[in-house]
This record gives sequence, C-alpha cells and structure tokens, in this order.
Amino acid sequence: MGAILNIGALCLCLVPVLVIFFRQAWQSSLQPYLLAFCLVSFLHLLIRTLLPYPESHYTVVNTHIIFNLAEFLLIGMLLRAYLQTNWLKQGFTLLAVALISVQLTVYALRENIGAAHPFDLLQTLVILGMGILALAQLLREAPLNIFQLPVFWILGGILCYNSMYLLVNLLPGGNPFQDDGGPESTVFLLALLMLRAIFFTVAAASASKPATRPAPGQEPLY
Repeated sequence: MGAILNIGALCLCLVPVLVIFFRQAWQSSLQPYLLAFCLVSFLHLLIRTLLPYPESHYTVVNTHIIFNLAEFLLIGMLLRAYLQTNWLKQGFTLLAVALISVQLTVYALRENIGAAHPFDLLQTLVILGMGILALAQLLREAPLNIFQLPVFWILGGILCYNSMYLLVNLLPGGNPFQDDGGPESTVFLLALLMLRAIFFTVAAASASKPATRPAPGQEPLY
C-alpha cells in the first residue's frame, strides 16, 4: 500500500509541471512559483522514497532539511506574491529569515532529524496563517468566476494540506520522522500529498495561456 501511494504521489507531483509546460503558462504571476515548488516537492519525495529518514546518516538528514526549507520558502514566496498588504509581505520576510536562521543553527548543533519536528510545525503554522489571509483577500475581492481562478485552487491545496498535516502531527505517534511514527501517519501524509497535487493540477490547468502573436503575413486586416 505504501509503495503504491509513493508511486502515485511521485507521478501526481509532476502532473502540474507538465500541465504548465504544455499550456505555456509559466508567464502567469503565480505559476513560476508553483512550477518550482512542484519540482522541489517531487525531488524531495523521490529522495524520501529512495533514502528513508535514518537518525545517524548526517548527509541524508541535511538533504531532507534543505528540501524542507526550500519548500517552505517557495510556497511562502508564492503567497507573498499574491498578498497586497505591504506589512504582511515584510512581516513574512522577517519571520522567514529569523525562523530559518534559528533552524539552521539548531540543526548544525544537534545534527539530528528529530530537531526538525518543532520547526516543521512552525513552518506549517506560518504557511497556514498566510494562506488564510490570502483566502480572505480573495473572498473580499469576490469575483464571480472564483472557481476559474488558479489562485483559488492553489490556496485550496495549501490550506487543505497544511491544516491536515498539522492535525496528524499533533496526534500521538503522528510524526513520521520519529521512531514512534506509525505507518498509518506516513500513508496519510502521502494521501495528502496526492490531494495537494490534484489541487495544483487544477490550478495549472485553469491558468490562462499567454497571448500568441500571429505569424508574419497572417495579421488581421483593419
């Protein structure tokens, strides 16, 4: 069951990337961040599948830490690009710099993947808070075609994944990065990854294509 979910999650993480390239939608405002995040998420999941979390393997632990930070920054930059309030953008920048600085210091001193769990939860709370603020901004603008907007599906994937991720990690034995983390939590997190990838695929598919210029000699006559 876990192997099938791993393969499914890996494939689904690449689907938004393929859709963005196929539709040539990387020129949209949020699509480059979504493209980069999906690629990093795919590589992270691939490494987690091939090299599980060992407590004593320093190189692999550092690799997982780097990918966690990269995902946090990319999804945070995506939300920051959508938010219109300057103090929220500046606040996220300061909070991200402070959080990452403390995080890297703790990792360098402890060299243990167990130290990642509290910071992982803090990152989840930060992204969840920014996602709620972004959703409030979207609802305040209240467009009639809200379900056709890529940002709606992006926010839906972010809020769904991070809220459920926070919930499962707060349960006893819900941390899959510790020895007491059960296989059920790992399966549940893989299912969450697949659900988020589906949301992001819809967001990529609903992005508008760039305007194409007519070929020479085919310009309309006025």
